[in-house]
Amino acid sequence: MQWIGAALAVAMLFCAVSLLAGETKYDGTYGGAADTEASVLFGPNQYGQLKVVGLSATTDKDGGQVKFYARGGSGKVAVGGAQAAAATHVGLTNTGMGLNTNDTVVIVHATGRTEYRTVSGPNTTTNITLNSGVTYALTTGDYVYEVTQQGFKLVGLAGTGAGTNDVCDLFGAVFITPTDSPLYVVLDGTSNTVVQVTVE
Repeated sequence: MQWIGAALAVAMLFCAVSLLAGETKYDGTYGGAADTEASVLFGPNQYGQLKVVGLSATTDKDGGQVKFYARGGSGKVAVGGAQAAAATHVGLTNTGMGLNTNDTVVIVHATGRTEYRTVSGPNTTTNITLNSGVTYALTTGDYVYEVTQQGFKLVGLAGTGAGTNDVCDLFGAVFITPTDSPLYVVLDGTSNTVVQVTVE
């Protein structure tokens, strides 16, 4: 009987650790023009991948999609120096990242905070211009990751008509990022748009 109790304790500990390892984020509310898009952003696991194990999405847009953005071919580059919050020009270390206008990036701060932005140009290998200023001040311990769309899930069923709420609930290995990659998940809609994502 003792070994059964010990095995049960180990199983409960494993379950508790598994639950602690996951993270869930949610965005969106019903009704209102502000709900034409819902998105969540996760920072990278520098030593492994992020696995989407749960996705719940609702959209009222015909053909509405959940899109997954993860680390692209340009990888990541360190921020070149300290810059104040609201900066739109970000200095980078000279690595030849070569981002172009309309490329998308995630800024990962040394504090763990993350920010998603679009590159607006002009850009060089040591400087990029963002579509809006950063929320948090930048330091040399921060990184800029290029992210590209690497998958999607159709939520809004074609033919159901705008204004009809379509729901998608998925569990298991829904999407897996490359190693050391942030994850940006965005869902489009017309007025009712909600997304919840769980990663481990």
